[in-house]
Amino acid sequence: MRAMWNEFPDEKRFLNVASQFMFGDSILVAPKVTRPQGVYKHMHKQLVKYALPQGQLWFNYYTKAKEVSTPEGQWVETALSDLEQAVFVRAGSILPILLHDDCESLIPCMRNDIRLEVYPDSIYGAASGSLYLDDGASYEFTDRDNKSARLNINFANFALFVGVEHGNNYQDIPNVQSVVIYGVSEVPKSITTGDGSELAFVQDLAKESIHVIMPDNTKAKDVYVKFNL
Repeated sequence: MRAMWNEFPDEKRFLNVASQFMFGDSILVAPKVTRPQGVYKHMHKQLVKYALPQGQLWFNYYTKAKEVSTPEGQWVETALSDLEQAVFVRAGSILPILLHDDCESLIPCMRNDIRLEVYPDSIYGAASGSLYLDDGASYEFTDRDNKSARLNINFANFALFVGVEHGNNYQDIPNVQSVVIYGVSEVPKSITTGDGSELAFVQDLAKESIHVIMPDNTKAKDVYVKFNL
């Protein structure tokens, strides 16, 4: 977790802000920190105040809508329902999302499949992210390639590909169930794997997204997806 001034030191409005923060360098969170008042209390809504840093394109994590940066000196105030949060993803990011529906605790679903969510910095633009894995118990630095792994995920030139920084022998690499790219309105003619096999995909017009279904048991380190326009 990072203070806003740490990630955006040139914006004076963030020097003394404690009401929002960065989770890593990709996710901005403005939590609910006040009690609902007046009519909002009866509507089960709560006011949240936030600002999106300059020079960036952002995506609302829940709606997937694009959000422009907030002008210097200004703040956005919005009322959110009980099930909503002010969470935004910086364009140019790739998030590995653990699929944990119906899990009542983390341990049973730690080895579930994941979904790779791509938030490009323009239509079919660039994005990157990473996934770190270890068994949660071993001293990975004593045997780095067997006890842990770090995968670097990149999207560039209409292709998503994964490189292994370390951990070639790590056994618990998760499977990727699907890949979703947001902020795109142009439908590709086809989407293929590294060997040219076609992948099934669905376009969601409302969220300007394309959902790609990966073959069963596709390990994260083996993912290669090509968008053929």
